[in-house]
Amino acid sequence: MESDIKIKSVPWLTIFTSPPVLAIVIGYFSSDFGEYILFTDTPTFLSSVLGYDFQTVAVSVLIMCILKPPFMVLSWKFMDFLIQRGYLCALNTRKLYAILALGISAICFLTFGCASNNVHFLQCLLTIAFGLYVMADIGILSNAIDLSPVYSGIITGVVMTTSSAAGFIGPSIVGLLTQDNNVLKQWSLMFTITAVVQIFGMIIYLMFAQVEEQEWSSQEVVKNNGQKQERSKLKISHDEEKASLINN
Repeated sequence: MESDIKIKSVPWLTIFTSPPVLAIVIGYFSSDFGEYILFTDTPTFLSSVLGYDFQTVAVSVLIMCILKPPFMVLSWKFMDFLIQRGYLCALNTRKLYAILALGISAICFLTFGCASNNVHFLQCLLTIAFGLYVMADIGILSNAIDLSPVYSGIITGVVMTTSSAAGFIGPSIVGLLTQDNNVLKQWSLMFTITAVVQIFGMIIYLMFAQVEEQEWSSQEVVKNNGQKQERSKLKISHDEEKASLINN
């Protein structure tokens, strides 16, 4: 049976040139850039440069993996708490999560080189940085549903596709920096580059992030019961829509 609702063709150019969408793309790419470096290359740094044994490295990675799921649940709950209690609006809450995910983890990266002589402090930094990246998923990636409930899947696909490039860009830079000189100085340079990428992504997101449904989404024409109407006349209020999505 034919659907009662038909949406016009996807406005690809408008989506790709929308500043709030680009803010999500850049912000989430910078988050993935740091996360890939942390999870795939930092164990090599611990073993080959700092000389930590396999057990210490394995424990560090294990702690990061174990703590990430509960930290994600707590982060979701905390975001709901801030918004529902009125402590922060939705936009400022997302910006706060971007600062925590990108800004604090950037500080952790800058501290890695100085913490090389204290294994427990270094493990603490690794755990904090890796845990904070879940806030990028919650605060930045899920921002797509705010901008366009209709095209949020497409926006998320674009963001995820772009950010996946960080999976080979970051390790490639590590290889170039350390292939002939695998020393602390070169790794410190890599950590600094990672921190700069994250701070840049954070700044862009803070400047251009929005939570209002965009005009190119809300004005999509749909057909309901044979009558063409503006989608903005048919949908429930934006706050009710988001609340419904959260509850489901």
